[in-house]
Amino acid sequence: MIDYRKGGALMRTILLIALVAAGMALENRLDVVSSVYSRLVDSPSVARLEIDSDPNLERLAQSGRKLPDVEAVGGDWHRWQGMIRDAVYRYMGETDRLDQPPGNPGRPQYRILESQQLAGGIERKLIAYASFDGSEIPAYLHEPSNGKRLPAILVIPGHVGEGESGIQQTAGIEASYQHGAARKLAEAGYVTLTPELRGFGFLGKPFDTEHRIVAYNSLMEGKPYKWTILRDLHYAMDLLRSHDLVDEERIGVTGASYGGELSVYYAALDTRVKAVVFQAFGGTIGLRPPVKGDKTKQPHYCHILPGLDTQIRIEEWMWLLAPRPTLGIRGRADRVPDPGAEERYREGWRGQGLVRHFDFLTVDGGHEYFTGPAIEFFKEHL
Repeated sequence: MIDYRKGGALMRTILLIALVAAGMALENRLDVVSSVYSRLVDSPSVARLEIDSDPNLERLAQSGRKLPDVEAVGGDWHRWQGMIRDAVYRYMGETDRLDQPPGNPGRPQYRILESQQLAGGIERKLIAYASFDGSEIPAYLHEPSNGKRLPAILVIPGHVGEGESGIQQTAGIEASYQHGAARKLAEAGYVTLTPELRGFGFLGKPFDTEHRIVAYNSLMEGKPYKWTILRDLHYAMDLLRSHDLVDEERIGVTGASYGGELSVYYAALDTRVKAVVFQAFGGTIGLRPPVKGDKTKQPHYCHILPGLDTQIRIEEWMWLLAPRPTLGIRGRADRVPDPGAEERYREGWRGQGLVRHFDFLTVDGGHEYFTGPAIEFFKEHL
């Protein structure tokens, strides 16, 4: 007869051995993760990221930074900024710079598709302007009518849902987290231009596919989506600068969420931009864990600039804005921006003796555009 008590004791012993072995394996795995994490965090090519013990991350982290830190050029911020901007164009294989007029001569070409008179003497025009590759980019142009040259603001939309239009949200036609920023800024006395991003709204279905597919296909063609959008914005800026109502020396850029990200990247490369307000953005951009599992968690390929994302930290993109007046705004309930990054961002202005030109506000709210603080900031700096 089998003595189940002895069998139970044996099973408990086996279970205990298994638990000890599992614990040792887990400890070893944690040591590996900790080691990888340490190398990644210490690497000058990485900002913040979620760590997964994947060999691909080790390879990326060890790929090495090829661009100089500001200390390597003796703390000469102006020289360092020039070197980083030159490197961006080199990595992107571009000769046309965003801080110069586009290559095509003459005034920017655009068509007026519709026009509407709004309250307060503002005329809103739906236009389509020609971009670098001949594509027509829909945009809303808001023109206050006070008979003099005005400051202008390029308002960049953020992500919207499938079938939704970013510019109808920034123009205040559709309610959203963007709170009609372009219209409200126009009501405050600014000429505003807000262009549609490819893969959204007027440039979405049925004319094009969803933006993640557009971004993926762009990468396959060697043309990163973000760089394509930055070039679209370049032509939008050219249109604003040549507009009869606009004082070309007083142009700012703003946006929330992906629009905030694009505002930072565009203004970092176009030194003609005089002031920047980015909102609902400011955190981890760069190396990310390899995508696994649920396809709904796949990254937005629209964020990627191949090669550069392993070379330029997000705070360094911020530093390219310095010493120009720059304001970041985050909602208190918003988990996207990293409030702890503020001091890293501020270093670029501190290094040039103009720390007062940078601020990062936390206000009541969530992931959204806050028009009030933006208007106050632009009134002071444009």
